[in-house]
Amino acid sequence: MAPSPYPVEEWSSKKWTVISSNVPDVGIDDQVTLTSLPSTPTDPFQIEITSIVCKHTPPNTHSGADWKTVTCKPVRKGATKISGQTKATTPMAFNVASQYNGHTCQQELACNSGSGATSGCWTASEG
Repeated sequence: MAPSPYPVEEWSSKKWTVISSNVPDVGIDDQVTLTSLPSTPTDPFQIEITSIVCKHTPPNTHSGADWKTVTCKPVRKGATKISGQTKATTPMAFNVASQYNGHTCQQELACNSGSGATSGCWTASEG
């Protein structure tokens, strides 16, 4: 039996490396850092995409600026998916979901966008 996806409260303790990207400001091998935020009366659990660090040299660099410091909200602790909106001039709604990849035997975070959050943005693998 395959391992279960990680609940959101475990994401910030892991190291995430982008393995695929379809957005211009995030690239393969970039490092994604997530931070759990303190709870509030209206938001029992939130997570922030603290940074996306580019690992490329000019002229192939990108900023990750649309994603940095974006606060996302799951429905509850134990959830395996978060939702948020980029900081782009035209903000884009997205979901990030934890999933286990049986081919690589690794946990992944898959980011999707669009009106049902079904178009791939980027995928990061643990490690």
